Amino acid sequence: MLALRLSFVTSKENVKLVKSTLERHAVLDKATRIEPVQVKTDADHQRPERYIIRTTIPTKPDDSWPDRICDWESTDQEDEKALVLASLGLGNFAHAIQILNTQASAASSVPYKRTRNVETAVHAWVQELPQDLLTNISVEQLVNDLSSSFSIYQPMLLLPAHVFRSSSWQKLFSALDLQRLRRLYHLIAETIGVTHIAINAPIPLRSSVGNAHRNGAEAKAQENILRSPTGLTALYGDFGPIRAGSQPTREDLNAAFWVSTRQNGVTQIWPPRYTMFSRGNFKEKARLIQLPSVMRAVDEGTKEGMGCCAVDLYAGIGYFAFSYAKAGVERILCWELNGWSVEGLRRGAEANRWKTKINPRDPEDPSNAHQEGDEATILVYHESNEHAYQRIGRMRNQFPPIRHVNCGLLPTSRGSWEMAVRILDPVKGGWVHIHENLAVIEVDMKAKEITETLQKAADGAARTTTQREGIEDGWINSKGRRVLLEHVERVKSYAPGVVHCVLDIWVSPNMPGQASQAK
Repeated sequence: MLALRLSFVTSKENVKLVKSTLERHAVLDKATRIEPVQVKTDADHQRPERYIIRTTIPTKPDDSWPDRICDWESTDQEDEKALVLASLGLGNFAHAIQILNTQASAASSVPYKRTRNVETAVHAWVQELPQDLLTNISVEQLVNDLSSSFSIYQPMLLLPAHVFRSSSWQKLFSALDLQRLRRLYHLIAETIGVTHIAINAPIPLRSSVGNAHRNGAEAKAQENILRSPTGLTALYGDFGPIRAGSQPTREDLNAAFWVSTRQNGVTQIWPPRYTMFSRGNFKEKARLIQLPSVMRAVDEGTKEGMGCCAVDLYAGIGYFAFSYAKAGVERILCWELNGWSVEGLRRGAEANRWKTKINPRDPEDPSNAHQEGDEATILVYHESNEHAYQRIGRMRNQFPPIRHVNCGLLPTSRGSWEMAVRILDPVKGGWVHIHENLAVIEVDMKAKEITETLQKAADGAARTTTQREGIEDGWINSKGRRVLLEHVERVKSYAPGVVHCVLDIWVSPNMPGQASQAK
């Protein structure tokens, strides 16, 4: 039986747009025709003639399309629809496009069967093995035990942690030498069309440091604040030399292995050995690009001739900073500790043709100061965001109004909340986007508590003297500011009973008659 694929139904005036978009993303089913179709409304009336355009996009999660569709954690059909349309740049046409599940044509089912490529490689490899190694093990069993979930970040195939953990694979692997294992990986890479293969692992919240020869109980554990992918296992290809530490030299950066992906029309680049990449954030990045509050800030800045500015306090390789840039925000200020991530952000921005300036790690270095005439869209401060409040205070008049602050650290970004409120523009107000892992049954309660905490931060800022931290302009005075929870976005499941949420929180400007001394 042929698999199901997504089909788009839209009116005649939108057919050309949808067809060209699907062609550009290489997901138009060219084996079928665009045909008129009658779709009934809830009132059982016929709509005006509409057209069905068939795609090669699978109806369910399929890691063979990792660069375009990410995890479909939500079971909400509207969420799935929004995710698909946003990934194609059609988010603004959601009201005009209906999505149906239709049977794929024989020709269209082939491009998204990359798991068959893995199966083909396994079949070929097994045929080369001595029969005595296959006692009580069938090739069908090996294939069935393979996970169909994998990701391709060119030129790397990333396999899930459990890919070879079944008893059949473990039994076979125990009898193999390294040469035969390498042969398996070579066949898979050749068949899939990649040059590197690795096994993924969850990013640990804590990492062990100290003598590398100590056992786990003796090693000192500390918070993995850099979110380093220490569990990644390289199977095939040269991933570059292993470099300890988070502050690489230029030679280290040049010698490392880098991968890339494209989501929402945005390219991101990173070294998988040293930097994490969260595929599940796809939906949030797409949402941010089209978020009404972001569009409002951009529109107001354009009309007033002032532009607008966003701050990303945990920038990484540019997850959300790039979404702001894609949305048209004039200037994005980023803070990031990990030198590998900073370089990934720089390379990604360059690939997207956004000008970037990387500021040195030393907060007192004069070259850290923003120079009049700098045309960079993205300014990156390679330092702890503990310096963000003071630095912005010194340079505030050199930037457009700061309307958005992103606090994207999991499991909690609590350490940045008060600062986020204070660095928002006191005259125009703005939004703080707080990322938190919350118990599903406590989301509403915790959202209220977090909002109250930000209100206290706003009240506390009103009592802050202008001498604090050497800031002279008094712009931090936030008299009469009010905090309002606008929306809670449930991004993805993080663990059983725990959900990654983003809270969109509005912070008002100073109340009339209580304006600060901000310039």
